[in-house]
Amino acid sequence: MKYYTLLKMNFLVLLLTVSLISKSAPPVDTVIPSGTLIQVQTSNIISTKGGQYSQGQKVSLIVAYDVLLNGKVAIKGGSPVDGVITEFKKERGVGKGGKITIQVNSIRAADGTIIPITPAYITREGDSRMGLALGLGLGLGLCVFPPLLACMAIKGYPAIIESGYSVNCTVLTATRIRVE
Repeated sequence: MKYYTLLKMNFLVLLLTVSLISKSAPPVDTVIPSGTLIQVQTSNIISTKGGQYSQGQKVSLIVAYDVLLNGKVAIKGGSPVDGVITEFKKERGVGKGGKITIQVNSIRAADGTIIPITPAYITREGDSRMGLALGLGLGLGLCVFPPLLACMAIKGYPAIIESGYSVNCTVLTATRIRVE
């Protein structure tokens, strides 16, 4: 009889211990301080080639790594980041390369709170082929009358922002969030 009573007591202690360990701490309000650095990266290739993007279009980026506050995840790596294409120029004649600029606007914390950041920009320009275009245009101009057409036919290279390209952003104003 003593054996079964002792076994029941051990079982109850084990259940109590497991239930205490498995309970997570309640969510806590905390503040992400102004000036906190957050690394953001592109999640796909963004290019002036192919007609998939245009000026004013929203683009999705992600937080590169977890942002910890007091040992807890305040912003999860992979969280969505809002950006917009502020400048978009396709590659043009006379060898001019394309250009694309993305402005990173805000980040979402783990609890869904929008965190304002100091605007950060990602800019890429395609390589120029202007020397080739002008050389060909002048060379043909000596032999043939309309050299301008040859210059216009040669375009520069597209601007490409590779997937995984990262930029550092800073939190603009202290923002209260809920951390679990």
